[in-house]
Amino acid sequence: MSIANANHTDGDLSHVVKDHKTALKGYLKAHYSRHPHVADVHYNNTGVYRELKEFDKALSHLKKALSIGEEKLDTDHLELAETYNDLGLAYQHHFELEKAHEYNNKALVLRKKLYGDHHPQVAKSFNNIANTFLQEEFSKALEYNVKALDIQNSKFGEISQDVAETYMNMSSVYRMMEDYNRARDYDEMCTDIKAKLELD
Repeated sequence: MSIANANHTDGDLSHVVKDHKTALKGYLKAHYSRHPHVADVHYNNTGVYRELKEFDKALSHLKKALSIGEEKLDTDHLELAETYNDLGLAYQHHFELEKAHEYNNKALVLRKKLYGDHHPQVAKSFNNIANTFLQEEFSKALEYNVKALDIQNSKFGEISQDVAETYMNMSSVYRMMEDYNRARDYDEMCTDIKAKLELD
């Protein structure tokens, strides 16, 4: 385990930031600025800055990681899929929904290529896309939630944390549509699943 990771486990994020900056300087000295290892450090920095609620810095490091990754990695590399996914979430947090759609869809396409159409990671992309539609088109949001749910039910069964989270997302959509009866139904299904999981 690296020093940065050890400090992160202890919850001392100020030390983690310092360690990551030191790591980045070290990689820049050992490698050139476009080396994949430098991209890894930028990517690792994003999680720390997200926890510190410094979302602009997190987004900046993600962009740098993607810029290097798209140049140096194969077009179907797993790290690209994860970076696309994280960028989609970052832009959604910034309410830049057009860019969020762009990167969520890139993540979806690549995850399908890497994992196949019925993989849990594909389901996560469907849910991420659904969330970007919450501000625009409720029917589209539900459409992607249902796609996620189909995969999750087939992979995990009806009693799983993933299914519960999708029900919770669908409850949010119905609440925004002011269909409170359906929202309550999905809240109850989510609660029932979580209660059964706790019993197991």
